[in-house]
Amino acid sequence: METQSRIQNLLSRVRLYRDWWKVIFPVNRVYNKFSKHFVTLRTGERFQIRDIFSSDLSIISEVFGQDVYRLGTLQLPPTPVILDVGAHIGAFSVAAHSHFKNARIIAFEPHPDNFVYLQRNAPFVQAVNAAITNTEGKAYLDSENRAASAYALGDRGLVVETKSLRPYIEREKRVDLLKVDIEGAERGVFEGLSPELLFKLDRIFMEVHRPEDFSWFNAHFKANGFKVEVNDGILFASKTDAQDLRL
Repeated sequence: METQSRIQNLLSRVRLYRDWWKVIFPVNRVYNKFSKHFVTLRTGERFQIRDIFSSDLSIISEVFGQDVYRLGTLQLPPTPVILDVGAHIGAFSVAAHSHFKNARIIAFEPHPDNFVYLQRNAPFVQAVNAAITNTEGKAYLDSENRAASAYALGDRGLVVETKSLRPYIEREKRVDLLKVDIEGAERGVFEGLSPELLFKLDRIFMEVHRPEDFSWFNAHFKANGFKVEVNDGILFASKTDAQDLRL
């Protein structure tokens, strides 16, 4: 089974990356000694990553190879507004831009190292170096592990700025898609949003890291007019008439 898994991983990387030789053994060990590391997908998107053995490749694979957010089949208006909360190095923002060329994307990432890579990989987004919570101020990242897929807030670690989504939603007529991946801090994003602001959201795609939070989100979103589906740990909430609201 281990050999089969390795073969499948090898084939998936060959299918996903144009320069696949950089990310497979033994060349990956040599390439990892370079001072800078870039990978290019077969669809043309190019990423600067920390190193070949960081979690960056796994996140790119989830977003592009596995299409865990279902962007490949998603239909949005011609000029959608997309909010990317927990943007990491920009994988989701880049994928959203590839599928929706005229999208206006605002990406939030609190970790300063991740934020540098986000700006390099997704220069077309409005990048905000802050953690999204229900308050404005300062908070600690739970870990200084810059390779984390997003962030989690705690009581020690790296001090970062916090912001609320309220002003970003208030200034929009509607928000077509809100993506959230913040390692267990998801409830803080929504606890400060009024029903009037939730009404402006058409779709919420969110990785929920705490199983006990699923029931809260399910009830909260349904009470505000969303239909909810969960698949492989990702919650998909959408207004049943999301397309009609744009007509």
